[in-house]
Amino acid sequence: MSTRTIADWTAHWDAKAGIDNPVELNGYCVGGIPIPREQYLQAVVRPLLERLELDPLHEVLDIGCGSGMTLLEIEKRVARAVGTDISRTLLARYPGKATTHLCPAHELPFSGESFDRILMFSVAHYFPDLAYLREVTESCLSLLRRDGILLVGDLPIGVPPAQSPYLWFDRHQLVDLLDSLGFPYSIAAQGRLKRTINRRYDVIIYKD
Repeated sequence: MSTRTIADWTAHWDAKAGIDNPVELNGYCVGGIPIPREQYLQAVVRPLLERLELDPLHEVLDIGCGSGMTLLEIEKRVARAVGTDISRTLLARYPGKATTHLCPAHELPFSGESFDRILMFSVAHYFPDLAYLREVTESCLSLLRRDGILLVGDLPIGVPPAQSPYLWFDRHQLVDLLDSLGFPYSIAAQGRLKRTINRRYDVIIYKD
């Protein structure tokens, strides 16, 4: 269970919105120095886009888009891109053309099978508990069209370090949750370059 609430994380991101460098804002620093933007794109963003298997006709939802570094890349490649976040100040910094919505992950303002792809990257470890992840995941799957992909990325799996404010995931509990959803899925290690920054995992769920 996370030691912080959604309100705590909202305040956290609102307070960081004054950081100019979006890579630093997203926490990708080594020795306190932000990694180069190109390295961030190569290590983080492009592998995500490959796993999403985007098509120019797709409609894509990016949950927890923040200031929109990934959303900017998505909107270049698809027919419609939409982002959501809990921080109004981060959304205000988004320079792209995609539609954005201020809302938590469990209160998405959509209905029906509205999207071909849904991305939720580096978001779930801010959730309060595993039950919340289940609620959000089930909601996302209800919004996906047939042959859609839900990518829940950047999950810390294993034993949490002492006093970690984040939600860490027990692999067995996570597998039990995914099995219960009834859709094909995989738990994938991230690429070598990303693993030099931090060691996390991506869950890819296929709505067949």
